[in-house]
Amino acid sequence: MTGAGSTGFTESAGSTGPAGPGGSAGPGGSAGPVGSRSSVESNGPAGAASSAGPAGSAGDAAEGGPAGWARRWLGLLERALSDAVPDRVLSYREVVGYLAANRPAGPAPVRGALLRRRRTGAWVFRVLFLDESGEPLTDRTTHRPLGYAVLARDCDEELNDMFGDKDLIVFE
Repeated sequence: MTGAGSTGFTESAGSTGPAGPGGSAGPGGSAGPVGSRSSVESNGPAGAASSAGPAGSAGDAAEGGPAGWARRWLGLLERALSDAVPDRVLSYREVVGYLAANRPAGPAPVRGALLRRRRTGAWVFRVLFLDESGEPLTDRTTHRPLGYAVLARDCDEELNDMFGDKDLIVFE
């Protein structure tokens, strides 16, 4: 069986969740502050030179100028990062239920696997189907591993016990 690092597993930001594919809140909508026009404010007519003077002057103190913009963007980024860690706990029952209910057609999977990788303040869990040689089954058109990824704060006690000091569980 190959090591956990050889699965070709990659994360895709914004690929799932209530906002929908790509993180879009709907047609033409934006699910977050990045790229949102409302988070960029103009400080006068386009192309007008700022009379605020050097950084730290009275214009920056009133939230205008480059330093004010930087503070606003950093605040938005800080809020987005704090919201990025879900208050979700992955359960053994959820993993086994998914593996039982979503067995792919075609080459029959022999085993299921749960792979975890640490991410800031959370874990990325990847549920996979494995063939007889222990390799992940892939979609015939996209060549991506079959299964799903979950971003969660942690997993339940039963999964934690099964992981032990490893980052892979294989279900027979």
